[in-house]
Amino acid sequence: MEVLVSFAISLFTILSLVTGYIFAANAAERFNLSQAANEVALERLEQTRCAQWITSVSPGVDQLQSTNFTNVVINLDYSGNGIQTTQATNITTISTISTSPALRKVHVDCIWNFGAYGTLMTNSIEMIRSPK
Repeated sequence: MEVLVSFAISLFTILSLVTGYIFAANAAERFNLSQAANEVALERLEQTRCAQWITSVSPGVDQLQSTNFTNVVINLDYSGNGIQTTQATNITTISTISTSPALRKVHVDCIWNFGAYGTLMTNSIEMIRSPK
């Protein structure tokens, strides 16, 4: 009887360790993918920041339009070697907040699928921009 109890305790301990390892590996993978998605969203935000929007000259220049920033499907390569990749979609939304003063909100969503659970994850970032 003592052998069976010690065997059950040992089995429970080993199963707990394996479960903990699997949970930690999934959490690390999710964190790495989230960081990669953040970088991709920030990259798109920087592209909108570089778009010319000048109202002080005639005629004005306005490249900060949603049509200039279409949805893009990219690979989140958090490993750096191209082996472990997850596809993500960047969606950029630009909306006018105010015309006087001229302000626009730039919102970027990076939507990706976390394969371990099959759930959609979204990293979002936004800024408010004025013309130059």
